[in-house]
Amino acid sequence: MTSQYHFVLLHGGCFGAWAWFPIEARLQKAGHKVTAMDFAGAGIHPADANDITTFDEFHKPALDFFESLPENPEEKVVLVGHSMAGFALAQIMERFSHKISFAVFIAAVLSSSGVPLTNDTPLYAIMTSEDAPRSQLQFNNGVEKPPTSFYFPISTMKHMFFSEFDSEDMVVLASKLCRSYPIQVFSTALTYTKERYGQVPSVYIKYLNDNTFTPPAQDYVSSKSGPFKEIIEIEGGHFNHLKRPDEFVRLLESLAKKYIV
Repeated sequence: MTSQYHFVLLHGGCFGAWAWFPIEARLQKAGHKVTAMDFAGAGIHPADANDITTFDEFHKPALDFFESLPENPEEKVVLVGHSMAGFALAQIMERFSHKISFAVFIAAVLSSSGVPLTNDTPLYAIMTSEDAPRSQLQFNNGVEKPPTSFYFPISTMKHMFFSEFDSEDMVVLASKLCRSYPIQVFSTALTYTKERYGQVPSVYIKYLNDNTFTPPAQDYVSSKSGPFKEIIEIEGGHFNHLKRPDEFVRLLESLAKKYIV
């Protein structure tokens, strides 16, 4: 019989807790506890992404949740983050390493410790290359000032996010529910250390056909932002876990069983 775990699921940029729906349903059916939450300005959270300037503000719902968790070794959680949630994983692991049993980074974005994304030259160069996906910028403080947020046009969603999906169902759903991402947070430097962040066992899942956070970018993060117990390569696009939720849940369960003492 599979052990029961508490999975905390953190969404990627422009998406929300809703994006975990097939995974959440299957984990709950298997008897696990699941917490999926929106970051500030994402999903149904009322904040406006254009007003958010730091990761502390953006990740506040998750930081508050971890602050409220009891400091009980028997109640440690499995932390799972996709794409832009790599920043949240690092921040949470650094502050609350004693409350996390294991972490899973899925095609996750993360700049070097102490370095804002825009200053992490190798990673930023990959992410802004000619082959990188193009987003739409918003300038709520005026076009003469730096952008305040970005979003992805509907016309790009199929290629970027759902290239593996046969139907347009996920594109239609995402077009209704996706929101802007607070681009100003990229000037924030997150510091994560071997003594705290590095004490949480973690793995990195690479999607080899990812059109959003490309394999070279994933290679950079997985090689620079460890230590990772394991780097798992999967033939799939940016939302492969939604395309194959049963396989993904089995993978999560097997990894938790393998790495949680």
